[in-house]
Amino acid sequence: MENLTVGKLAKEVGINIETIRYYENIKLMPIPKRMESGYRVYSEMDLDRLKFVKKSQQFRFTLKEIKMNNTKIEVQYFTGCPNSEEVLNMVRKFVAESELQIDFDEILVETQADAEKYKFRGSPTILINGKDVEGVEENKTPSLACRYYKDGLPTEEDILKMITTNTSN
Repeated sequence: MENLTVGKLAKEVGINIETIRYYENIKLMPIPKRMESGYRVYSEMDLDRLKFVKKSQQFRFTLKEIKMNNTKIEVQYFTGCPNSEEVLNMVRKFVAESELQIDFDEILVETQADAEKYKFRGSPTILINGKDVEGVEENKTPSLACRYYKDGLPTEEDILKMITTNTSN
């Protein structure tokens, strides 16, 4: 998706421009980048964030509760799996750039005992508030294994969608 102007963003989400500016002022939304002309430009992540806010409000969360939302993200991994480093870097970037309150842990699973302790689903595994990003249940026979994601590696958008789903329930 191309960069959005404030007007296009407001229309897409179904709110007015002043609401978006208010959210920026109270730090519910990040201050957007500006084009050379001075116009604000918004990204897909900004659109997702506003949809998250609107959906949360539909479930009667206040702006303060939405802003203070504390999300726990955990990446379980062991060295040697081809996708572990790529997923770790993507999640680190998401956490660093997010306006959400995120408690982030990286869990290195080094032994069979560790795999059993964490009911390891394979490396890398992303848990958001204790739930697997793909909905995979805890492993009843955990082992040190690499994980295969049938639809490709999770993305930042997948993480944001999972956070939205967990907050709305």
